[in-house]
Amino acid sequence: MKKIIIALCVALAVFAVGYNAYQSEKQATTGKKKVYALLPLTGFGSHVGKQQKPIIELWQKEHPDASFDIRIIDSETNPVKAISALKQALLNEKNPIVITSNSLISYNSLPVIEEKNGFAFWICTFERKDFQNPNYFRISDRSVDSMTHVANHLAKHDNIVVFYTNEDFGRNSVNIVKQMLQEQGRSISKQIDIDPAQRDIRIEALKALEEKPTAIAILGFSSLGMINLVRELRVQEYSGDIVMGTAIADPAIQQQLENSLDGLIFPDKKI
Repeated sequence: MKKIIIALCVALAVFAVGYNAYQSEKQATTGKKKVYALLPLTGFGSHVGKQQKPIIELWQKEHPDASFDIRIIDSETNPVKAISALKQALLNEKNPIVITSNSLISYNSLPVIEEKNGFAFWICTFERKDFQNPNYFRISDRSVDSMTHVANHLAKHDNIVVFYTNEDFGRNSVNIVKQMLQEQGRSISKQIDIDPAQRDIRIEALKALEEKPTAIAILGFSSLGMINLVRELRVQEYSGDIVMGTAIADPAIQQQLENSLDGLIFPDKKI
């Protein structure tokens, strides 16, 4: 949560310093420029957007004299719907400023912003190797940093099963961990993908336990499936290490896991 707050504040600060000169003619007629925040308020990522929305609203309340207003748009955690909503919002805009959340939405919405000669601030967005574009600034930790701790802990084990959410962030995370493990002479015994919207995870959990792993890693986007997976592993009395990715830092996930948090490892710290 703190990372989200800091990232958003930095994004807004950068905008306030560097983009007050944008659209001076429009400001003269409307008084304030609009900044658009494309957030996942519904869909599988809604728990993230619902944390971000009140932060933005609080910021606006505490800065009534800011030279811009922020309009919040629901991306529905769906790139097609997000692009449609953003195009409609930016229909009469030139040089728009857009804050986007979630890797899936950030990368897919950038062409729309670029076409309008706008600029995007990305939060909760992982880096893509060799991806360069002058129309965005990414304000998030690098996946490789947190995954280094995950891989270093997993390297202590010989039999590793990795769960990951089947979307950009999850796939990126498992690929980084796999590469780091290979560099340390280790490998993943089995990797199992989870649909971000998936809830029933029992069959996948039982398949993982058939491998008799000494460590299970759960990586990717925070989801209900992740929560149910941890719970199911507890029900099955799994006694090996459960190593979590950055999703476990999400307060919404921690709250729903309640007593199941004990002993979870993230990334090199015990919760």
